[in-house]
Amino acid sequence: MPISTIGSLAARSLAVLVALLIAITAVSTASVAHAQDDKKKLRWGDDAPELEADWLSDIRPDFKDGVVYLVLFWSDDSVASKKALLQLWELEERYSGQVGIVLMVNEKLSELEGYLDARGIKHGGVPIGADKNKSSWNKWMTASGQKSNLAIFIVNGDKKVVWGGDPGDPDLLRVLPRVLIDRYDPVAEAKAQPALDAARRAGKIRNYRDSYLHYDTAISVNPRLFSDIALEKYKFMVTDARDPQAGATYGKSLLETYADDGSALIDLANMIVSDPDIKERDTELADAAVKRMLALSAPSPRPTDPSLLSRYAAFQFATGKVREAVDSQMEAWMVAPESAKSSYKIKLDQYRNALKTQNAGGAGGAGAKR
Repeated sequence: MPISTIGSLAARSLAVLVALLIAITAVSTASVAHAQDDKKKLRWGDDAPELEADWLSDIRPDFKDGVVYLVLFWSDDSVASKKALLQLWELEERYSGQVGIVLMVNEKLSELEGYLDARGIKHGGVPIGADKNKSSWNKWMTASGQKSNLAIFIVNGDKKVVWGGDPGDPDLLRVLPRVLIDRYDPVAEAKAQPALDAARRAGKIRNYRDSYLHYDTAISVNPRLFSDIALEKYKFMVTDARDPQAGATYGKSLLETYADDGSALIDLANMIVSDPDIKERDTELADAAVKRMLALSAPSPRPTDPSLLSRYAAFQFATGKVREAVDSQMEAWMVAPESAKSSYKIKLDQYRNALKTQNAGGAGGAGAKR
């Protein structure tokens, strides 16, 4: 082979080798950059980042296993921020014993303490921290893509950040109760949302067949997590779609789908007897759902979970069984954790007052008597 040809081949090989090395370096650099970029982002379902701050009274957030936390990032005293601050304490009171709260601020701690005291906000025992060099702000607010200087985050019992956004977002009040009963998964939620949106759009234009199919697609992502969507579909069938026959058939199928899920069963029963939008109430289906819910407690005649007991009491009250509602709510109050008793006591007092009125010969205050 001529020397010129050998030289030409060698040059080509060297050029290919150099190009290959450049490509490998580029891919490696891109991978590193991507990994670094991922590290900066906070996605729903990720572990809760560390909160670095100077803490008021040395009370620090501990993020205990099994406890849900609300973390509010608060930076000024605008109208929206003031409202969010009050809302944080209102949520803590509403879900007493079920949630912990944490407040992160950019203000000086001494000034914030005076601000809270002046408004009568009891903050003893609440972790309140002033961000250190925006470290916490960057790990939570910036990393999750928050656009404003105010946001609230939900940390579930597994110490995962599962939701974050404007405190005024109505989604907060939808998501939080589901997180508290371990019925919220942000990954599954994202998968189901397109189908759920399609179901609602189809329903608005009265394309009921497609709406039903889209609902089923959303629910199939995780039937246990999305029992609320199943109940939404049932309600849609018997109200907007005015299809009580199909609704009755679907409702009966829910008794099988959620045969071992007392929470879904009692929620179905309460929807049927209490929802003001439902005019034709399938009380037979509601009774069957309650019967199955109670059967799950065997050999005990009733649930031992205070939340289920309280919802059972609500069903009894709505169906005119006021005395039984008092007994069930009393039991729920007795077995509830000490920190949560106050919220159960409110309902207990309501039922007791209704019973007194009933015994005095009044209307009774109960719902749909049968």
